[in-house]
Amino acid sequence: MSSTGIPPGAVTRQVPTRPHDTWAEWYDIVYEACFGDTFAWLTEATLNSIRTTATSGARIIDFGAGTGRLAIPLAREGFRVHAVEASAPMLAQLVSKSSRELTPDAITTEHRDIQSYAGLGEFDVALCVFTVLIYITTASELRAALRAISDTLRPGGRLLIDLPDPSVFASFTANTPDVFRIVRITPDPPHAQTEPGTGFTFDEETLIKAPHLRRYHDRFPVRYWPPEVVRDYASACGLKVVTDLSAAFARAASTYWWLEKTSEALPENQRHDLPDKSVRSAEWRHAPFQKLPKIGPSRATGWAIVDLNHGPQSYQDCALTT
Repeated sequence: MSSTGIPPGAVTRQVPTRPHDTWAEWYDIVYEACFGDTFAWLTEATLNSIRTTATSGARIIDFGAGTGRLAIPLAREGFRVHAVEASAPMLAQLVSKSSRELTPDAITTEHRDIQSYAGLGEFDVALCVFTVLIYITTASELRAALRAISDTLRPGGRLLIDLPDPSVFASFTANTPDVFRIVRITPDPPHAQTEPGTGFTFDEETLIKAPHLRRYHDRFPVRYWPPEVVRDYASACGLKVVTDLSAAFARAASTYWWLEKTSEALPENQRHDLPDKSVRSAEWRHAPFQKLPKIGPSRATGWAIVDLNHGPQSYQDCALTT
């Protein structure tokens, strides 16, 4: 018997993980190191849009809340925030950060994915931003998620979503004084492309250099969703695009929409017709992809995106200092 109590040679069951589970503790450090000024700009621009849309004290539900990038500042400003997150370690980081500056009841939290959330029409505003929808990889799950979001909103309530452009789905390396990050994003084989948009596998290896040496690996499926697909599914769930903020958020290389909850949702039996029609659309399934990262370097950290064909391929190719 080993010191762990497991017989030698025994096969242990791997516990399935969600995206970011393995590095939730360092998530904020990595994003700040890699995206710096752009990270701060995107957060503040999103908060400003919410501030101009939501009334004082509004009830806000934040789907894919992560470590609290939006939930915490919104709660600090007096909004009543409910944070929903599928990754338990990410949600734990949110709770830990919130506890250091807010009262325990300032943010309510729930460990759940979007599509299984049961809403009662109690929220004024719903948020689903910072690439949350790319982690939903089938049309049926996307429909279920949009239906769940719609069910959380009162009539006239608003939803803010973002949909990354094709250029975001590009492999890159980022080498900063604190982090060396290799991200490989590869399209699924043609025979597996049976859903609208394009499926990819996200595979990341990251070395955190400071304050302590750490290494992690993460791998999961993601999907590029064409905006017209999401718009059609949302419309079927009673969500209508009312404001297109894409030009204002062009630096993020994403479509940004405010949608409004109406009473014109399609009957449940008619909603199921949409995925089949969408899958047959050639332009939705085979959108052109280019390696054109639009997120620029941070003046604070001096990181650079490098095409993996011309950059370091492993930790051994990278010095621990830059």
